[in-house]
Amino acid sequence: MVVLKGNTKWSFMKRISDLAIVLNISCLFIPRISVFWVLIIAVSSCGGGSDEGLLSGDAGTIVPSGNELLTWQSGVFFDKAAYQAMCADPRTGPNPFDENRPFPDELGSVAHENFYLRSWTNDLYFWYDEVVDQDPNLFTTAEYFDELKTMERTPSNRLKDNFHFSENTANYLTRTVSGETFGYGMNLVFASVNVPRLLIVRDVVPGSPAAVAGVERGMEIVTIDGEDLVSGGDVDTLNNGLYPPALEEDHTFDFLPVGSNTAVELTLTSANIESVPVKAVTTIDTASGGVGYVHFNSHIRPAERHLYDAFTSLQGSGVSDLILDLRYNGGGLLAIAGQVGYMVAGSQSNGDTFYRLAFNDKQSSGSPIPFHSESLGFSEDLNAGIDLPTLNLSTVYILTTGGTCSASEAIINGLMGIDVDVVLIGDTTCGKPYGFFPQDNCGTTYFTVQFAGVNADNFGEYPDGFSPSNIPNAPGVSVPGCRVEDDFEHLLGDPEEALLAAALQYRDDGSCPALPSSSKALVKSSQKSKVGILSGLRLPREYPGLNNAIIQP
Repeated sequence: MVVLKGNTKWSFMKRISDLAIVLNISCLFIPRISVFWVLIIAVSSCGGGSDEGLLSGDAGTIVPSGNELLTWQSGVFFDKAAYQAMCADPRTGPNPFDENRPFPDELGSVAHENFYLRSWTNDLYFWYDEVVDQDPNLFTTAEYFDELKTMERTPSNRLKDNFHFSENTANYLTRTVSGETFGYGMNLVFASVNVPRLLIVRDVVPGSPAAVAGVERGMEIVTIDGEDLVSGGDVDTLNNGLYPPALEEDHTFDFLPVGSNTAVELTLTSANIESVPVKAVTTIDTASGGVGYVHFNSHIRPAERHLYDAFTSLQGSGVSDLILDLRYNGGGLLAIAGQVGYMVAGSQSNGDTFYRLAFNDKQSSGSPIPFHSESLGFSEDLNAGIDLPTLNLSTVYILTTGGTCSASEAIINGLMGIDVDVVLIGDTTCGKPYGFFPQDNCGTTYFTVQFAGVNADNFGEYPDGFSPSNIPNAPGVSVPGCRVEDDFEHLLGDPEEALLAAALQYRDDGSCPALPSSSKALVKSSQKSKVGILSGLRLPREYPGLNNAIIQP
């Protein structure tokens, strides 16, 4: 018998004390990138306490050795540390994300990896008692991880856990630390997944290959590498063009610009794309005063400086109201969400809790996350401890869609918790009040729900999202505001763009615009997934890890 003493950790785990906690639906395990512990929350979707017990073996746990370790007994769980870093295909050489220290991996098997996930899930999963215990020896690792979650449903009949996913660790860390993604820099959405298909560009990253080539919001993709996207059957060609497997690949697209019947041919080259977290900051003059507009895309580390500059500018302009555009913001660092909350509400936050984590009954609760009134040093050119600007507003208008997730929803919930009047313009948010600690094992980072979050009023039950109040029988938590369809015929930040125009109208007289019928109305995400799989055409989607929130305690 092998006895694992209390707080046993692999040396690798000791070195990655900068672990991030992710909230889904979005929010990282980031070794050695700061002196802090970074927590990422995916409410899809990531402050919380750094409870050592969450990352270590239980005191005095006894586990068998040899083949007994890989023999499944229903309901019997051995310490996860006995299996950790025992890999079917161990990594070798220096780890570039851990100061080039050697990888911790040792030669093991698929069974070792599966038994690790089983014990890890039983310790930390928020709904561990709703997981059906199955023999790890009967599955591949990917298949087994998919089974390690609850199959229960929300009041609206959605799966309670829509946030369970894994990702190659190197890819994950490259994206979350640097803010880089891989592709062309255009954000796509299907308005129709059935033939005739309709695939629309909803946003473009400034300076990206797509932007440089002339791609704009609202353009429709007609062909890819000569294959008809609207009705063509060669989905391999379409998918290879949409999702190039390597950097510096050239693919030719025919785009139909807004208001035109003539397609334009553009060649796009795949590249690493650096995210631009704050795309637009403007002041809109109205008869009743200036209204600030901030288009905020992602709670990544560089966003701290961008937001500091944005709110400093708006504070200097003396705006009387704010429209915060979170329609495509899937989340990121929850600490940055707490900063945004303070920059909106200022003294109204009054030291209250922005977000508090609650774990399963095997773990203790985490420390509350405050409304941060100072910089935290996320950006290289903004030192920690700098006072943040604030607009001291009692009302804020937030533009939302189903892509508003995790840390973005935490902003909504956090402000509501201190009685700031939140008005939603757009559509129901994604519904990610839960989160997780990302965990690397054998080159794959796993995300499984490990906590729920609540605001200063102790509220956090929004698994079906937040809904503008004029949506009849909306499944989400009803919030004052208007349902408005996303408008692809105007650029974001244009006062004539539908969501922004509706926010200005609601601010002016409290009314909502009539809902237009639109040929580009989006299908529900569940329908998109089902039809996309049946058709063989991959659906455009952001990395799951972006739909999270990151916490900096």
